[in-house]
Amino acid sequence: MNTELESVEDALTRAAKAIDNADVLALACHVTPDGDALGSVLALHHVLNAAGKTSIASFPKPFRVATHYRDVPGLELLVPPDEFPTRPELMVTFDCGSPDRLGGLRSAAEAADELIDVPVAKLSRTLFEEHRFGYIQLLAEALSSAELIREQSFVWTAVTQDMLNRHDVCLEEVEGLIDIVRRTAEADVACVLKEEGDGTVKVSLWSVGAADVRHVAAAHGGGGHRFAAGFTSDVGIAESVDRIRVAL
Repeated sequence: MNTELESVEDALTRAAKAIDNADVLALACHVTPDGDALGSVLALHHVLNAAGKTSIASFPKPFRVATHYRDVPGLELLVPPDEFPTRPELMVTFDCGSPDRLGGLRSAAEAADELIDVPVAKLSRTLFEEHRFGYIQLLAEALSSAELIREQSFVWTAVTQDMLNRHDVCLEEVEGLIDIVRRTAEADVACVLKEEGDGTVKVSLWSVGAADVRHVAAAHGGGGHRFAAGFTSDVGIAESVDRIRVAL
């Protein structure tokens, strides 16, 4: 039976169930794969192997990858399309959009007992790029109030409960804010402070230079590694920033 997945939620639910039930899985991405497609098929291949599942992964002829992808882990695990199953029990395709993009593997997809196409582009947008307008407004406010301490190569901003309430955004939605703030070219250390409902402050630290933010976090009861760490503070946003600057 071929299964067409209309939504990200359906894709994840049905794919997980089908993978769990299948004895052998055939994985394929589109002809001349880009990073999204190649990375997706190899990622699932690695996960299945680690879980003890049998999987066969490939992509259509010409069976070549671009030079800048040749160091991607697991390329040697891919089999030539001529060795791909002609009638897979379960075939999972990535980022194909239409059967034509499977090239010579289209016949295998059409003959598969079950076919799942994982919409990589849609998944990527939903998980990493798509936000409600309220979040965009909050992001603008947080970035406009960001402060750069040039002498310490340190940039920080904060998200308060008032901001969350005004923009109707939950705290979990702003977890990725640090990924924006850390792009500041003039800063080696970036920090985002998020005020919890009980008044405590969740602190996220990121280092792109020589600073070891793990030690800063550990000094305040937190943890992490030298490039990314965090801790929870009960002294408010301003005092937390002062303490971080002293630790740096």
